[in-house]
Amino acid sequence: MKTLMEFIHESLEHQQFITEHFVNVFKKEDMKKYGDEVWKMLQDAYKYCGGVAGAKSIDDIIDDTDMWKMVRRNGKLTAFKAYKLVNGGRKANCAATDRTDQGIADMKKIYQEDGLLKDRKAYAEVSGKALSTCLNQGNIPVPAIVAKEILQKDLTPCEDGWFYTRKLGDGNMHHKLLVGNPPGVDKQEEPSPELVKQLKDLARKYHEEDEKNKKK
Repeated sequence: MKTLMEFIHESLEHQQFITEHFVNVFKKEDMKKYGDEVWKMLQDAYKYCGGVAGAKSIDDIIDDTDMWKMVRRNGKLTAFKAYKLVNGGRKANCAATDRTDQGIADMKKIYQEDGLLKDRKAYAEVSGKALSTCLNQGNIPVPAIVAKEILQKDLTPCEDGWFYTRKLGDGNMHHKLLVGNPPGVDKQEEPSPELVKQLKDLARKYHEEDEKNKKK
């Protein structure tokens, strides 16, 4: 028999499906309920780059994340983003959509809110398609030297001052750019169109370099 609190929680969750469609998941057992659906979406989304770096199964994603934000419409998952709660902030782990126009719009909404709502303290290491999406939705780029202090990782800033390289779970070096509102960092001015273009051009260049290095 369900407890009163479980009944209330399920009722509120059902109401959320109907109205906002946004579902936040924090418990590992709840993540497992959506695991197969999420993993398939992630595999499709990251196929172009060989899969989610460092994740061989959905269990790796569940073990390494503390919060999932999902958008569901008519019982179907359209957009997904996972976070790790670090030092009072939300560090993005991975994200994907069902590749429909609605799913892409739902994901853009998530990126936009994460990037513009400072009290969420949401940030992400991005590259490739995710980088373009973040910048298009107003996410603020963070200089590499500041990123090093925030992440406390063994990373090497690039000459451009924005990107950096570090080894990820797949054992390869990757170029990344930190974007968002990390804890302890004052919100900076929105980047100029010229800077956004520069960062996107660099992202394409670095992606090609990373792909070549993987094949060695």
